[in-house]
Amino acid sequence: MAAPKAFSHVVLKTFRLAAMRDWYCAVLGAHVVHETPGKAVFLTYDEEHHRVAITQLDGEPPANVPKPTAGLLHLAYTYSDIRVLLGQFDALRRQGIEPLASVNHGPTVSLYYVDPDGNRVELLIDRFATVQEAIDFMGTPGFQKNPAGVDIDPARLFDLMKTGASDEELITFEPSADGFDPIWYKKHLEHMGL
Repeated sequence: MAAPKAFSHVVLKTFRLAAMRDWYCAVLGAHVVHETPGKAVFLTYDEEHHRVAITQLDGEPPANVPKPTAGLLHLAYTYSDIRVLLGQFDALRRQGIEPLASVNHGPTVSLYYVDPDGNRVELLIDRFATVQEAIDFMGTPGFQKNPAGVDIDPARLFDLMKTGASDEELITFEPSADGFDPIWYKKHLEHMGL
């Protein structure tokens, strides 16, 4: 079996094409490559021809959509470093787009957002220089006790960054003294729609 060389794109379907286009342009810093008004839009944020495509559904959204029991939980996008991620956080909050949850998972620092259709989008940075370091961290007793991580306050981190905090200070993982916190974990799962 051959493995793919890279993740290419995601295609979403919606009843709110314009709102979804505008949200993904704002959150990902994307731009429109092609749009057929009222039908579909193709967006990119890098050298790829498109990373997100959105198609318009006919009609109106159903009034009572049950909570899904299976399906996509979230899309995740990696940023180069904590300063870029916190800068994106600040730019989004000035547009009224706030994270639903903000977590230092250990291997990553992650901000979770919700698009206009309720899809969850994770914006993250990797805390370790290599994939092997992250894998090694995930094998530690601390991660085994608490694989979800700890809540963080991105506004506080942004302020610390502006006052000269180092990258290491901004991405420090400080688990609770007793490790796994079932109350926090339950709240985290609820944030994630589980």
